[in-house]
Amino acid sequence: MVLPIAVGIGVLAQSIILTFYGQEFLPSVLSLQILMGSLFFVFINFPLGSLLNGCDKQKTNTKLVGLTMIFNIILNLVLIPKYSFIGSSVAFLICQVFLTVISVYVAQKISHYNLGSAVQIFLKTVFSAFIMGLAVYLLQEKLGLFYVVFIGAVVYILMLIILRGVSKQDYLEMKAAFLKQK
Repeated sequence: MVLPIAVGIGVLAQSIILTFYGQEFLPSVLSLQILMGSLFFVFINFPLGSLLNGCDKQKTNTKLVGLTMIFNIILNLVLIPKYSFIGSSVAFLICQVFLTVISVYVAQKISHYNLGSAVQIFLKTVFSAFIMGLAVYLLQEKLGLFYVVFIGAVVYILMLIILRGVSKQDYLEMKAAFLKQK
């Protein structure tokens, strides 16, 4: 679910900034777009960290997060003086990608899973988010922000259904999760 949110906010960043914060915050559009690129990796890192913790690899997980923190500090020291808040956004993106890559590497040694199946589902999600992003991009000048967001969500869901990116079991699990929250 995070991929369409990240793509949607990334495409609509300028409209979002103008609508909620005004013209004086337009320089933050690029930073918001970069941070939306990071969002996917942030969400992937949560279950990876939980997997490591659940497999009695808390120390390994802590070391990976600590190493990423040190890397982030170094990148911020290098990038912020030259690129300001954009540099900080780039540092965050690089560090989240780094943490994801090293966590996946470690997780593969612990849990053997069907990488081909995971890649196939991921590609369907990416393609659906791409089509949604294209629709949002083309409609943003013609319709209001909230209409475009609604249409984007519908396009994304329809694309997932068409590509069979969501199984009946996935649908039932999502339905059960939403009903539990209420």
